Amino acid sequence: MPPLRERSCDIPLLAREFARRYSERFGLGYVVQLAPELVEHLEHQLWPGNIRQLENTIARCVALATTKIVGLEALGPRRVPRTRSRVPR
Repeated sequence: MPPLRERSCDIPLLAREFARRYSERFGLGYVVQLAPELVEHLEHQLWPGNIRQLENTIARCVALATTKIVGLEALGPRRVPRTRSRVPR
C-alpha cells in the first residue's frame, strides 16, 4: 500500500472517519466536524508517520475540541510542520 502522502485524496475521508470514531470513543454525544480549512491543511502535509500520525492528530483535535466544529486552531502551535510545497534537497 502506498504511503499516505501519495494518497492525499484519502485524507478527508480518513480524517472524518477518525473524527467520528473518537467523538464516539470520548462520549461526546455528537460527531466533531472538521472545518474545510483544517481538512485542506491536512491534505497538504507529508505525513511521515503515515495513517497513525493522521489518526493521532485527529484524536487530539477531538479530545481538545470546545465546539462541534474544529478548525486550524485545534492543531495548536504544533501544526504538522512539513508540507508538500517544500522541494526535497
